[in-house]
Amino acid sequence: MSDRRVRVLLDLVASGFQAGAAKAKQATDDLIGSLEKNQKALGDVSTAMMGTGVAALAGVGAVAKTAMDWGSAWAGVKKTVDGTDEQLRNLEGSLREMARTMPATHTEIAATAEAAGQLGVATEDVASFTRTMIMLGETTNLTADEAATSIAQISNIMGTAAGDVDRFAATLVKLGNNGASTEAEILNLANRVAGAAQIVGMSEQGVLALSNAM
Repeated sequence: MSDRRVRVLLDLVASGFQAGAAKAKQATDDLIGSLEKNQKALGDVSTAMMGTGVAALAGVGAVAKTAMDWGSAWAGVKKTVDGTDEQLRNLEGSLREMARTMPATHTEIAATAEAAGQLGVATEDVASFTRTMIMLGETTNLTADEAATSIAQISNIMGTAAGDVDRFAATLVKLGNNGASTEAEILNLANRVAGAAQIVGMSEQGVLALSNAM
């Protein structure tokens, strides 16, 4: 075979090898690129799943904490409020409904109900009494607990009927809005004169009006 033919053959072989090598390199690059894309996609999915998992765990944690907080708060109510199992179930349902419809937390509502029981409010009246005190806490310069303590004490002295507590609270708010004294000031003085006022036959509204004037 002549040298020229050998060189031509070698050139063809070299060309084929280079072309094959180029194809192999391209295939390798394509494979690496595909793996990188898949890796990124898997990473994105993993991150998304992790984020979803964290959010779900946070939600479960919040629900669990709320349940634990309520359990502790409700235990306090049961310490001061006596009643049958049915009465307590109804009371618990009423208090939890308040937390969904009023601007107060479960613990604030339960603390007010606990104070009501401690101050001698009848079991069947605890829910309505608590609702009124929460409303006073939102519309006056009294906290719900302060309102509950003072009004329950005055009611015990004056013999206020359960159904008259709302009227008493409404009178207090009206005097506070229209007079120079705050609701806290009126209630504080009313507590001090309630005993004497009851002896002379004054009404609860009369005690509040006198306290406002004084």
